[in-house]
Amino acid sequence: MTNPVSMLVISRDAVLVGELDASRQPRDGLSVQAELGSLSQLNGQAIRMATGKDLIVVQTDGRDPEELAAIRTLTGAVSETAEVVALADGSASLSDVLALNQAGIGRVLPVPASAEELLDELDRLGPARRQRRLTLKPVETHRGQIIATVPARGGIGGTTLSVNLAERLAAPRGRGKNATRARVALIDLDLQFGSVGSMLDLAESDAIARLASEGTEPDDTLLRQSMLDHDSGLRVLPAPVTFVPPDALRAEQVAAMLDSLRADYDYIVIDLPHTVVGWMEPVVARADALLLLMDTAVPSVRQARRLIDLLSADRLTVPVKVIVNRERKPLFGSATRREAEKALERKVWAWLPPDPKHARAAIDQGRPLHAVGGALASAVGKMAALLQSELAAAAASERT
Repeated sequence: MTNPVSMLVISRDAVLVGELDASRQPRDGLSVQAELGSLSQLNGQAIRMATGKDLIVVQTDGRDPEELAAIRTLTGAVSETAEVVALADGSASLSDVLALNQAGIGRVLPVPASAEELLDELDRLGPARRQRRLTLKPVETHRGQIIATVPARGGIGGTTLSVNLAERLAAPRGRGKNATRARVALIDLDLQFGSVGSMLDLAESDAIARLASEGTEPDDTLLRQSMLDHDSGLRVLPAPVTFVPPDALRAEQVAAMLDSLRADYDYIVIDLPHTVVGWMEPVVARADALLLLMDTAVPSVRQARRLIDLLSADRLTVPVKVIVNRERKPLFGSATRREAEKALERKVWAWLPPDPKHARAAIDQGRPLHAVGGALASAVGKMAALLQSELAAAAASERT
């Protein structure tokens, strides 16, 4: 490896320190020095040991004023090219993480179960950090594309669409060494009835509830701490397990969340509730596509029209794409379809066929539709490809 990395680990975990000491060269090109203790206990020794290191990892407590003061001293003394990472236990709150960020910590990771787990996580940080040290020219700011699913009514299948569209967007493209994979985040903002987590058989999470109760504006570190990994490659922020009011979030919090996610992901898929709340404004303002899901029953069409008018009130060119769910596209223009498109003053962009057997199987198994197959899985796959193509064309048009 042409860019060797030196790392200092300061931890109160004697087992972790012992495991790191036992393998002085745990990774190709990575040298590790491990010290037992806390940052505040080591005082000036920590700065001496950190001098010349590329990566400094400290197990610390964001509620301890002495630790925070020691972090500020350390981050002010090390090289600007060095990265300081904190290890925090599971009881750390969002405000604790914010305190660590404000003291100069770049990233906050959970305390690992083993040295191997820590090194696996740091391996993922290393290449990006080394590139920052070696690259002198400015790097273009990444801007991921936001796709929000808006159901015209409850029970129309909005979450099923959000989950499976996100899974298809995250699927590999190409084969072998030429395969690429988009970075996709899936966010469940149906605060009271969200089921994204259960559909993907993920662990329960109350990160959004904590965010709402503490009133903090999330940054990239908080989001990385809160999001869950799915086997498909998705990173998921589930709806809260505990009850929260539908308007528990503030628009500023949602705006900060979306801006942070756009810097890290290629696509951000947001599952919205069918009720309209104030914090949805920044979603609509930033969305590259709003997928309005409905059926052609008269009440559903009327509600869809009201939603289009509401969403377009402050943004005349709001990118609404109308999707009819659980109905096959008519071979010939039916009267029902013509009446619906006339009422909406726009064409139906896509049709999703009824496929209750496979939809139920996917939900019961906690797996994406692609894993169980069927007509609906095929239709969502084609929709994902079409959406990618249209979003890419729109982004290219903006750059010219």
